[in-house]
Order: sequence, then C-alpha cells, then structure tokens
Amino acid sequence: MGREYERLFGALPKIEAPAYLCERVLVAVSRERIRLVRMRLVFSSCASFLSLAAIFTAGRMLVNAMHATGFSSYASLMLSDGGAVLGNGHAYLLTLAESLPGPETILTLLALAVLIQSLRVMISSGIEWVWARPMPA
Repeated sequence: MGREYERLFGALPKIEAPAYLCERVLVAVSRERIRLVRMRLVFSSCASFLSLAAIFTAGRMLVNAMHATGFSSYASLMLSDGGAVLGNGHAYLLTLAESLPGPETILTLLALAVLIQSLRVMISSGIEWVWARPMPA
C-alpha cells in the first residue's frame, strides 16, 4: 500500500512555494498577534474601570449595611474596650460574625477580585504589546 502512494505522489509535479510566502505569513501572524494583544488590553482596561466603579458602589453599600446591622458598633468596641473583648472573645467573635452583612461583603470582594484579575491581564497585555511592537529601523 505504501509503495502505491509513493508511486502516485512521485508522479505528480513538484510545486515550489514563492520566496515571499514565508515572509507574508509571518507578517500576517505578527499583525494578528498584535491585534489580539491590543483587544485584550482594551477589554481589560474597560473591565478594570467598571470594576473600580463597582467597588465604590459596593463599598458604599457595605458601609451602610455595617451601620444598619450594628457591625461598626461591635467593631469599635474592640478598640475602646479591648479587655472586655479578650475576656469574652468567643461570644464577641460570634456576635461580630452574626452582624457582618454577608451579601454586601460578597459583592465587594467579588468586585475586588474582578479588579485584580483585570489589572493582571491589563499589565501582562501591556508588557506583551510593548514587546510585540516592531522597533523602528
């Protein structure tokens, strides 16, 4: 079976690729790579600005919820009367955990995680874009 393929393809004329083909392919791949890096940089920049706005909004909601549930009063007790807190540490920590506003804390932490991830992608894309740009001759 292998000999038949060898004989069949051996009879076909040899086709030589043009000399400029390799250079054109490499230039097209380089342009596409730079385009993808730029798009990633733009999208991560937009995501970081939006998540920064979300952090401010969620942070404001978190502060309001902390005042509403009394979390800030219990937390300020730690600074004003540390001896009483240390004496009743277990009960104090349970009270502090019960008064912590859960959904607002989760939203704030989620927005913070999105900001950190988008900044990481933005920085790596920016560094990659700087290295990917062709240097002027």
